[in-house]
Amino acid sequence: MKTFQQPKYEIIQPISFRADVEYLLDIANKLKKKDYTHKDGTKVSNYKFAHYHDEGIEAFLETMPFLEKCKYRTSFVWLTKNSELPWHTDKNNKCAIIWSLAGGWTNATTYFRKASQVGGNRADHDRKWVYQDAIIDTQIEHKVKIRNEDKIMFKVSIIDKDFQWLVKQWETHYKGFKISRD
Repeated sequence: MKTFQQPKYEIIQPISFRADVEYLLDIANKLKKKDYTHKDGTKVSNYKFAHYHDEGIEAFLETMPFLEKCKYRTSFVWLTKNSELPWHTDKNNKCAIIWSLAGGWTNATTYFRKASQVGGNRADHDRKWVYQDAIIDTQIEHKVKIRNEDKIMFKVSIIDKDFQWLVKQWETHYKGFKISRD
Protein backbone atom coordinates (compact mmCIF):
# COMPACT_ATOMS: atom_id res chain seq x y z
CA MET A 1 0.00 0.00 0.00
CA LYS A 2 1.32 3.41 -0.95
CA THR A 3 1.18 6.15 1.69
CA PHE A 4 1.34 9.84 0.99
CA GLN A 5 3.13 12.45 3.01
CA GLN A 6 0.98 15.14 4.61
CA PRO A 7 1.26 18.53 2.92
CA LYS A 8 4.19 20.50 4.32
CA TYR A 9 2.13 23.66 4.63
CA GLU A 10 -1.51 24.11 5.41
CA ILE A 11 -3.76 27.13 5.79
CA ILE A 12 -1.15 29.87 6.31
CA GLN A 13 2.56 30.41 5.74
CA PRO A 14 4.17 33.54 7.22
CA ILE A 15 6.65 35.27 4.91
CA SER A 16 9.49 37.71 5.53
CA PHE A 17 9.36 39.49 2.19
CA ARG A 18 8.51 43.11 2.93
CA ALA A 19 6.74 45.35 0.49
CA ASP A 20 7.39 49.09 0.20
CA VAL A 21 4.86 49.97 2.90
CA GLU A 22 5.30 53.75 2.56
CA TYR A 23 4.63 53.64 -1.20
CA LEU A 24 1.63 51.30 -0.85
CA LEU A 25 0.11 53.31 2.02
CA ASP A 26 0.44 56.49 -0.03
CA ILE A 27 -1.55 54.82 -2.82
CA ALA A 28 -4.11 53.38 -0.39
CA ASN A 29 -4.78 56.79 1.12
CA LYS A 30 -5.71 58.18 -2.33
CA LEU A 31 -8.02 55.40 -3.47
CA LYS A 32 -11.79 55.39 -3.36
CA LYS A 33 -12.88 52.51 -1.14
CA LYS A 34 -15.67 50.23 -2.31
CA ASP A 35 -18.11 48.40 -0.08
CA TYR A 36 -17.60 44.66 -0.04
CA THR A 37 -20.52 42.35 -0.77
CA HIS A 38 -20.22 38.77 0.47
CA LYS A 39 -20.79 35.98 -2.03
CA ASP A 40 -24.16 35.32 -0.34
CA GLY A 41 -25.20 38.87 -1.30
CA THR A 42 -24.94 40.55 2.11
CA LYS A 43 -23.00 43.79 2.49
CA VAL A 44 -20.06 43.57 4.92
CA SER A 45 -19.92 47.03 6.51
CA ASN A 46 -16.51 46.72 8.18
CA TYR A 47 -14.70 45.59 4.99
CA LYS A 48 -13.71 47.98 2.18
CA PHE A 49 -11.51 47.32 -0.84
CA ALA A 50 -10.07 48.86 -3.98
CA HIS A 51 -8.51 47.04 -6.93
CA TYR A 52 -5.39 48.84 -8.08
CA HIS A 53 -2.33 48.21 -10.24
CA ASP A 54 0.36 50.63 -11.49
CA GLU A 55 3.97 50.56 -12.70
CA GLY A 56 5.38 50.61 -9.16
CA ILE A 57 3.25 47.66 -8.12
CA GLU A 58 4.13 45.88 -11.37
CA ALA A 59 7.85 46.31 -10.61
CA PHE A 60 7.28 44.82 -7.14
CA LEU A 61 5.34 41.87 -8.60
CA GLU A 62 8.15 41.20 -11.08
CA THR A 63 10.30 40.15 -8.10
CA MET A 64 7.90 37.17 -7.89
CA PRO A 65 8.33 35.55 -11.34
CA PHE A 66 6.04 32.63 -10.48
CA LEU A 67 3.11 35.07 -10.79
CA GLU A 68 3.58 34.80 -14.57
CA LYS A 69 2.30 31.21 -14.27
CA CYS A 70 -1.07 32.13 -12.77
CA LYS A 71 -3.97 34.55 -12.93
CA TYR A 72 -3.99 37.13 -10.15
CA ARG A 73 -5.29 40.56 -9.17
CA THR A 74 -4.07 43.16 -6.72
CA SER A 75 -6.13 45.08 -4.21
CA PHE A 76 -6.06 47.08 -1.03
CA VAL A 77 -8.24 46.01 1.89
CA TRP A 78 -9.43 48.05 4.88
CA LEU A 79 -10.89 46.41 7.99
CA THR A 80 -12.55 48.60 10.61
CA LYS A 81 -11.25 48.69 14.19
CA ASN A 82 -13.18 46.93 16.96
CA SER A 83 -14.99 44.66 14.51
CA GLU A 84 -15.14 41.12 13.28
CA LEU A 85 -15.19 39.84 9.72
CA PRO A 86 -17.51 36.79 9.99
CA TRP A 87 -16.72 33.22 8.92
CA HIS A 88 -16.22 33.07 5.16
CA THR A 89 -14.16 31.80 2.26
CA ASP A 90 -12.92 34.36 -0.25
CA LYS A 91 -14.77 34.66 -3.52
CA ASN A 92 -13.05 34.45 -6.90
CA ASN A 93 -9.64 33.33 -5.59
CA LYS A 94 -8.03 30.24 -4.11
CA CYS A 95 -5.20 31.76 -2.08
CA ALA A 96 -3.50 35.09 -1.49
CA ILE A 97 -0.30 36.82 -0.52
CA ILE A 98 -1.08 39.49 2.05
CA TRP A 99 1.08 42.33 3.34
CA SER A 100 -0.01 44.30 6.41
CA LEU A 101 0.47 48.02 5.78
CA ALA A 102 -1.12 49.55 8.88
CA GLY A 103 -2.82 48.34 12.00
CA GLY A 104 0.10 46.40 13.43
CA TRP A 105 0.56 42.66 13.33
CA THR A 106 -0.84 42.21 16.84
CA ASN A 107 -3.98 44.21 16.03
CA ALA A 108 -5.78 41.43 14.14
CA THR A 109 -6.27 37.73 14.71
CA THR A 110 -7.32 35.34 11.96
CA TYR A 111 -9.13 32.14 12.90
CA PHE A 112 -9.23 29.16 10.52
CA ARG A 113 -11.43 26.09 10.60
CA LYS A 114 -10.14 22.75 9.44
CA ALA A 115 -11.05 22.02 5.83
CA SER A 116 -13.62 19.44 6.96
CA GLN A 117 -15.40 21.91 9.26
CA VAL A 118 -18.20 24.01 7.90
CA GLY A 119 -20.07 26.37 10.22
CA GLY A 120 -21.17 25.74 13.77
CA ASN A 121 -18.46 23.29 14.80
CA ARG A 122 -16.57 23.39 18.06
CA ALA A 123 -14.48 26.54 18.47
CA ASP A 124 -11.65 24.60 20.15
CA HIS A 125 -10.85 23.09 16.75
CA ASP A 126 -10.30 26.52 15.19
CA ARG A 127 -6.72 27.58 14.54
CA LYS A 128 -5.67 31.07 15.55
CA TRP A 129 -2.99 33.13 13.76
CA VAL A 130 -1.50 36.56 14.26
CA TYR A 131 0.78 37.51 11.37
CA GLN A 132 2.46 40.45 9.65
CA ASP A 133 2.74 39.14 6.08
CA ALA A 134 1.67 35.71 4.85
CA ILE A 135 0.45 33.37 2.16
CA ILE A 136 -3.08 32.27 3.05
CA ASP A 137 -5.40 29.50 1.83
CA THR A 138 -8.50 31.62 1.28
CA GLN A 139 -10.68 28.58 0.55
CA ILE A 140 -10.49 27.43 4.18
CA GLU A 141 -13.26 29.01 6.21
CA HIS A 142 -11.82 31.86 8.30
CA LYS A 143 -12.78 34.97 10.24
CA VAL A 144 -10.82 38.01 11.38
CA LYS A 145 -11.10 39.98 14.62
CA ILE A 146 -9.75 43.53 14.50
CA ARG A 147 -8.90 45.28 17.75
CA ASN A 148 -8.19 48.95 18.49
CA GLU A 149 -7.13 50.39 15.09
CA ASP A 150 -8.10 49.98 11.46
CA LYS A 151 -6.10 47.44 9.48
CA ILE A 152 -4.91 48.16 5.93
CA MET A 153 -3.49 45.41 3.73
CA PHE A 154 -2.15 44.93 0.22
CA LYS A 155 -3.34 41.66 -1.30
CA VAL A 156 -2.34 39.62 -4.33
CA SER A 157 -5.24 37.23 -4.91
CA ILE A 158 -4.38 34.07 -6.86
CA ILE A 159 -7.37 33.08 -8.95
CA ASP A 160 -6.44 29.79 -10.64
CA LYS A 161 -3.77 28.09 -8.49
CA ASP A 162 -4.13 26.65 -5.01
CA PHE A 163 -2.33 27.28 -1.74
CA GLN A 164 0.02 24.28 -2.07
CA TRP A 165 1.12 25.46 -5.52
CA LEU A 166 1.80 28.98 -4.26
CA VAL A 167 3.86 27.97 -1.22
CA LYS A 168 5.84 25.52 -3.33
CA GLN A 169 6.61 28.29 -5.86
CA TRP A 170 7.59 30.65 -3.04
CA GLU A 171 9.76 28.04 -1.33
CA THR A 172 11.51 27.16 -4.58
CA HIS A 173 12.10 30.73 -5.72
CA TYR A 174 13.21 32.12 -2.35
CA LYS A 175 14.98 28.97 -1.11
CA GLY A 176 12.58 28.34 1.76
CA PHE A 177 10.94 30.55 4.34
CA LYS A 178 12.60 32.77 6.91
CA ILE A 179 11.11 34.04 10.11
CA SER A 180 10.78 37.80 10.30
CA ARG A 181 11.88 39.28 13.61
CA ASP A 182 10.75 42.91 13.08
